[in-house]
Amino acid sequence: MKRFTGHTEEWGTFMDVKDWPEIKNPKKYAGQKVIIGTVTDGYNPLEKTYKNTRRLLEELKDSGADILICTKSDLVLRDLDLLKEINENSRLTVSWSINTLDEEFKDDMDAAVSIERRLAAMKEVYATGIRTICFISPVFPGITDIEAIIDRTKDQCDLVWLENLNLRGGFKADIMKYISDKHPDLVPLYDEIYNKKNRSYFEALEKKAEELAKKYDCRFVDNETPYERVEKGHPTIVDYFVETVSVIIFTIEYFLRIWTSDLLYPGKKRITAILKYIFSFLAIIDLLAILPFYLPFLITIDLRVLRMLRIIRLFRVFKINRYTNALVSIVKVFKNKQSELLSSIFVVLLLMIVASVLMYGVENKAQPEVFRNAFDALWWALATLTTVGYGDIYPITVLGKILSAVIAILGIGLVAVPTGIISAGFMENMNKSQECESEKIKYCPYCGKELKDFS
Repeated sequence: MKRFTGHTEEWGTFMDVKDWPEIKNPKKYAGQKVIIGTVTDGYNPLEKTYKNTRRLLEELKDSGADILICTKSDLVLRDLDLLKEINENSRLTVSWSINTLDEEFKDDMDAAVSIERRLAAMKEVYATGIRTICFISPVFPGITDIEAIIDRTKDQCDLVWLENLNLRGGFKADIMKYISDKHPDLVPLYDEIYNKKNRSYFEALEKKAEELAKKYDCRFVDNETPYERVEKGHPTIVDYFVETVSVIIFTIEYFLRIWTSDLLYPGKKRITAILKYIFSFLAIIDLLAILPFYLPFLITIDLRVLRMLRIIRLFRVFKINRYTNALVSIVKVFKNKQSELLSSIFVVLLLMIVASVLMYGVENKAQPEVFRNAFDALWWALATLTTVGYGDIYPITVLGKILSAVIAILGIGLVAVPTGIISAGFMENMNKSQECESEKIKYCPYCGKELKDFS
C-alpha cells in the first residue's frame, strides 16, 4: 500500500491524518458495506488526539450502512456508547486481530495493545449485543495455535475468521529472517511453503479448522461473512485459507483474458473484441467462478441467497476444459453426435409419454390416490425407463404389471442407445486424432516440406 501514499519512509514509520467534508447525506450509504481499518487501524494511538474515527461514526450512525470496524486496540471501548446507538439502527461488527496468545510473539510482530487487552475489549463489546469477530490473521505456520485461540474466544465472538500468512515484496525477507533468528526449527517449513509454493500445510490446517468446528458444534463456511448473532460458545468459523489464493489466480486470469481478447478476435475492433469475449460462454464461466468471493464485499446480501450463490463456485470445474485434452474430446464427441443423441432422447421422451398415458389409464381406477393424473404416471415412467425404480409408485393390476415389465425391458435398450452413440463417437475421434498425428510426422514442423521415407 505504500506506493499509494507518496512517502519514501519505511512502511509503519509515518501517519497521514485525513480530513473530509461533513457527510450531509449519510443515507446514501444505506445497505452499503463500510469498512474501517482495512489498511490503517482506525483506533491507533493517534485516534486519542484526533478522534477522526469517532467523528466518522457519528456522521454514519443513522446511515443504515453495514459497518465493520477492524482493530487491534481496546480504544474502541471509548466509543461504546456510540457503537450501541449505531447497532440499534444499522448493522455493526467489531473485529479484533488475534493471531497468537503469546505476548512475546505479539510484541515481535506489532506495537498494538496486548492480547489480553484485546480479549477483554472483545468480551465487553460482545456483552452489549454487538456482533464481534476474532480475526485469526495472519496465521503463522508452526506458531499460530488456532485451536487455543478459538477455545479462548468462542464464548465472546460470533465469528472466527482464519486467513493464512501471505509473504510478498520486502516483507517476505523480513519475516524469513525473523523465522531464521527466532524459530530456526521452522525454516524448512517456511521454505517449503513460501519458496517451493507447497500449500499442503494450509490445506491440512483447513481440515483441522473443520474438525474444530465439529468439536465445538460450530458452523464451518468458506469465504462467507454471514451477519448473525449465534448461540454463545458456537461461533461460525470462516475459512479463507486456500480459496483466497485460487480466486486471486482466477481473477488475474480473467482480466488478462479480457485484456488480450483482441488477439482472440483479430478482425474486430478492440472494444468489440472485449465485449464479445465478456459475453462468451467461457468468459461467463470465468466470472461465475470468482463472483461469489467478491459479492459479499460489494453488496449487503441476504445470507440464504449467499449460500445459494456458493453453488456457482462449481463452475470452476469447467475451467479445466481449456487445459485437458480429454474434456475437449468429450465436447467434440457431443457436438459431432448431437443429431443422433437428440434423436435418441426424443424417442425416449416419446416412449415415456406414451407409457405414462397407458399406465394412467390402466391403474387410475385401481389406485386413484397414487396415479392421480398423467403426471404422476410420467414420474413412474421416468423411474422405470431409466431403470432407477424408486418404488414409491408402482402398478398393482395384472395388466399394469405386464405393461411395466415391457417398459422396463425397452428402457434397458433405449438407455443403451445414447451410450453406444457416445462410444462410437469417441472411437471416431480417437481414429481421427491418430490420423492427424501420422500426417504431422510426414511433414517438417518448421518448413512444412514432406519428409522422405528412409525405411
